[in-house]
Amino acid sequence: MTQFKALSFRQPWAELILQGRKTVDLRTYNTHHRGRILLHAAQTVEPDACRLHGIDPATVATGGFVGAVTVVDVVPLTEERYAATRDQHLAGRHFQPGMYGWVLADPVRLPQPIPAVGRTNLFTVDVEIGDWRGARGEVVPTVQGAAGHGAPKPARSSYRAVLEGTT
Repeated sequence: MTQFKALSFRQPWAELILQGRKTVDLRTYNTHHRGRILLHAAQTVEPDACRLHGIDPATVATGGFVGAVTVVDVVPLTEERYAATRDQHLAGRHFQPGMYGWVLADPVRLPQPIPAVGRTNLFTVDVEIGDWRGARGEVVPTVQGAAGHGAPKPARSSYRAVLEGTT
């Protein structure tokens, strides 16, 4: 079992990160974590935000891990920095004191989402890229506590590459 940090995002924000269009995420807290994290797409979809960014809300994945991205820096935001990075964070909300910009790079989409329940804040998840087989004999990665383990998934090597950033 390998532990990864993970962060849950509503849609379309997870999709925009995977597309490389959202490279700064706004959070109200700092983190010392730098490196690869899993992207979890929450059950919640913001349809107006989807349409604003040219994404069909009916097509976005929800309720599972959809990819990985690297946290390369976290910067405290001033009102000026917030305005200057609007094209990177894509937020429609107003600046609030105490915000941080999590700088993201190298997004990679998983070959197929892994169903799982997300959590608030940065959380740790155990990922098993393991030895058990799906219904058709293929190797199936699992996330501890994830639903839908019986669904066919691509071979573990493609997941390992995404999770470890070796694609």
